[in-house]
Amino acid sequence: MPRDPAGIKLASQLARAAMAPAAFYAEARDAESARDYIHKAKLCVKELRETAVWLRMAIGLSGHGPNASALATECNELTAIMVTCVRKARDNPRPRPDEGDDGTGRAR
Repeated sequence: MPRDPAGIKLASQLARAAMAPAAFYAEARDAESARDYIHKAKLCVKELRETAVWLRMAIGLSGHGPNASALATECNELTAIMVTCVRKARDNPRPRPDEGDDGTGRAR
């Protein structure tokens, strides 16, 4: 990537966007409910899509390097995986073990 102001800004945005999905995925794994999981997993998808945009810009700015193309492919695959996770969770919501009945007849 060029070391001009545009390249530096793009690299910074790409780094920021590329790190966010991992954090949102970690949050989704520790979700407090199925609804919370879906919300956090959707945020992960959103950040993966943003990362894909920055990767496309980086490829356009610096040419089609094999590393950038491989990263774009990986990003697209991760996006597809997370979209599938969101769809499955939305279509088949299951309560987490700690969401169910607490033995008093009341939901927690």
